[in-house]
Amino acid sequence: MNTHIIDALRPESPALDPDWEAETVRAILEGRTGAGVSETDRGGRMMRVALVAAAVVALIGGAVVARNALPSDDVRPAKPTEDKIQTVDPSKATKLKLGDTLEVVTELPKTFNGDQLLFSGFAGDNVVVGSTTSALDEGAQGVERLAQSHPVSYNLDSKALTLLDDRSRPEPTQILDVSGNESTVVWVEGVGVSADFSEFTIYSYDRRSKKVTTIGEFNDPDGQIVYNHDLALAGDRAYFSTFAAQQKKGQQAVYAMPVDGSSPPSVIAQGGNNVRISGDTLTYGMGNPQNEEEAPTYFTYDLSTGNTAPAPVSAHASDPDFCGAEITKVWETWCVGDTVLTIKEVSGRTTTFSRFPVSFNPPHDVIALGSWTGITVAVDDGQLREFLVDLDTKEVRVFPDNTSFTALSPDRSTALISSFASKGPGPQRIVRIPD
Repeated sequence: MNTHIIDALRPESPALDPDWEAETVRAILEGRTGAGVSETDRGGRMMRVALVAAAVVALIGGAVVARNALPSDDVRPAKPTEDKIQTVDPSKATKLKLGDTLEVVTELPKTFNGDQLLFSGFAGDNVVVGSTTSALDEGAQGVERLAQSHPVSYNLDSKALTLLDDRSRPEPTQILDVSGNESTVVWVEGVGVSADFSEFTIYSYDRRSKKVTTIGEFNDPDGQIVYNHDLALAGDRAYFSTFAAQQKKGQQAVYAMPVDGSSPPSVIAQGGNNVRISGDTLTYGMGNPQNEEEAPTYFTYDLSTGNTAPAPVSAHASDPDFCGAEITKVWETWCVGDTVLTIKEVSGRTTTFSRFPVSFNPPHDVIALGSWTGITVAVDDGQLREFLVDLDTKEVRVFPDNTSFTALSPDRSTALISSFASKGPGPQRIVRIPD
């Protein structure tokens, strides 16, 4: 989760998954699908909107951006301790309007040389990255219909689009994930049209030298160990994990590799999966292959020292109808039932939310956005809707209908959002987070 159009939300059996927030554990229902790619999903990509927590997680099938690497949470100034309980009703949220109360910074291009463009994340504050895919041959069948994808970057200031790698492949591949920073762009290409990819390659692009390097190649001949759609970039190293299907349970792993290709990928957590990075901390889950009903254990991995420690567990994980939690330096949040959220700040103030009106899926990704608290909700058609809440005034705003919150710029001042139309993907825009 990883280009950005979600086609379906298919939760199945519960399982744990680690979140991108450092020192955080979150949870929502998880599901995995083995269904083939729909003809309307040209990239054939999967994504997982994973929330690290102490209990359950959800896989979102379709094509979407997984926010596997985001800046660590801003620490708000401590306020006097107060034992205050307040309630916020998200159904009364004011809808933001594009071009009005939601400033449009940039309208992103939709095509390049006639091929479809799909952007999925930022590589610095003024560059976005994604992929371009040729039109499919509607008369072909199966793999023959698969068109080659290529990674791209787009400079928001100069409006220049760069094709990062236009080399042909022995057989067509799909861009599954793209991640970038000020110096490097990395991406994963998968072979085939299945939702799960057992044959995939990881590449890097040096933004200074413009050199493309193959930094990892994987191919499980049994098709049981597959890419887990969680590529994340931190400094000069890239990280990802694999998922093991039933016949090879327990053989999944978390990998790290230098982006210059100077050494092959190495295992940093055998049996672990579901990578999330925030700042200098990586989190991953470790399940029991002999007992799928047993909740996985979560760990934090210090990227600078390599030290591993157990991740914190929410005290509410055993509560009836518990559906997610997170623990950070500024607050603790937990979810009970489908969409009932509670946020308890270090000041002692507790805010309880009524049900979010757009979905019966648990809210997640609670994050500080200036004076706002951002809360993401996956709506019933799979889009990611963002709510902005001022915990001081209880004001609530929500992003426009038929838009999905894709990625946040490193300085958190702007966001990449995707719009949807009746015939599929609509415009993508860079918008400014309201003051």
